[in-house]
Amino acid sequence: MSFTTATAATLQTNLPFQHQDVAGGFSCSSVTAISQAECNALVAIYQNTNGAGWLKNDNWLLNNNPCTWHGIACTGGHVQTIGLFNNTLIGQLPDVFAVFPELILVSVHFNQLTGPIPASLGDAPKITILRLDNNQFSGTLPRELARLSLTRINVNNNQLEGGFPIEFLTVRTLEHLVMANNHFTGEIPATISRLNLLSKLWITGNQFTGTLPSSIGDMTNLEELMVSHNQFSGEIPQSVTKLTNLVVDPERTNFGYNRFVASNGAVRSFLSAKDEDWETTQTVPPTNLVTNPLSQTEIELTWTPILYTADAGYYEIYYSTSPNGEYLLHGTTANKLEMRYVLDKLTP
Repeated sequence: MSFTTATAATLQTNLPFQHQDVAGGFSCSSVTAISQAECNALVAIYQNTNGAGWLKNDNWLLNNNPCTWHGIACTGGHVQTIGLFNNTLIGQLPDVFAVFPELILVSVHFNQLTGPIPASLGDAPKITILRLDNNQFSGTLPRELARLSLTRINVNNNQLEGGFPIEFLTVRTLEHLVMANNHFTGEIPATISRLNLLSKLWITGNQFTGTLPSSIGDMTNLEELMVSHNQFSGEIPQSVTKLTNLVVDPERTNFGYNRFVASNGAVRSFLSAKDEDWETTQTVPPTNLVTNPLSQTEIELTWTPILYTADAGYYEIYYSTSPNGEYLLHGTTANKLEMRYVLDKLTP
């Protein structure tokens, strides 16, 4: 027989890039502060994300100097920053970023952007910081982004999917990798330790599986490690004790809500010092299971309940009538505090 533990859980049309004449008769042909190509790209962003309805759209399409438009900063005749965060952008970002040779920062977080992340971001060669978090982007992380010398990328709180982006393991400049609260799956590659400059790794709130690779202990610059709310399981590697720079803050270091165990005392002590309730929030099978035959048709089961009791849940009791037979669900307990169950109506 076996146990499982169940815990209650938790038509936007892209305008053609070459389009110049827009609302109010604005035309990029009169723009000299930046290239016409860059101007066209900015206009496409405005038109495709409902610029007329932005919270702040000061000067947009009202003068012929895009460097004075809200959220746009320039240097040497080129756009350097696109900062349109928390600005009620809706719809899809057009795939127009390849025309920005000096673009360093794109921050469009806290909007309502949908659809795929534009792959052309990877063709803007000087981008080092991408803030795409808190939108509704879907699809996978474009592998083209790995061409960049990124220091920070944040795609937190979107609807992205796919495996861990192994292409990013070549971005040795990366310091912040934040991809929490999406739909990413699969295992974390052992080669993640190549990102030895990472100080912030957030992958919480996804569907990652497997164990944490022991190589994670080589990432000694880590200060924030969020791996909670996934489907990780198994032993936490002893090498984790080398991550002495991890901050003590549940919003920045958290191992909870997985199926982790730590048989090594030093590992358990280290984790408890960094994340005090990590052990009590693991969804693991109960321990010390004892069977006691009561009759030819009844068997009493007793066990030590799991430590995690904060949320509702219960135990499912399965049984088999032969060593290699199929396991069948017999019943469930009332809650996770139960320590006893009687298997009845068994065939003698």
